[in-house]
Amino acid sequence: MPDETITVDPAELRAHAGTLDEIAVAVDQARAAGATVVLGREAYGKLCFQVSLLMGPIQQIGVDALHEAVTALQSTADRLRTVGENYVSSDEHVAADIGEVISGASIRTTGSRPAG
Repeated sequence: MPDETITVDPAELRAHAGTLDEIAVAVDQARAAGATVVLGREAYGKLCFQVSLLMGPIQQIGVDALHEAVTALQSTADRLRTVGENYVSSDEHVAADIGEVISGASIRTTGSRPAG
């Protein structure tokens, strides 16, 4: 099996999370507009007034779907930031552990020399 390396850049994860936040704001604006604009009874004329009554529940389905999309985008952005933080924290801990091992190895090496 070939050696496969995965490289993760926490800064890029944070940047992507920021992009998702921006998209969430735009989708939330669309949701707010959909929730605010309601067709009047005569939007389709006097003969087709029932059409506007039928559109209400359909419009609400769309508004609810946009709300779910906003929630999913925000949640994903938060999780990306958390993953980025976890990578940084993990790298810092491993670097500290390696530093301790290297420091301990040099002490043992220096301390184990025979007296001359």
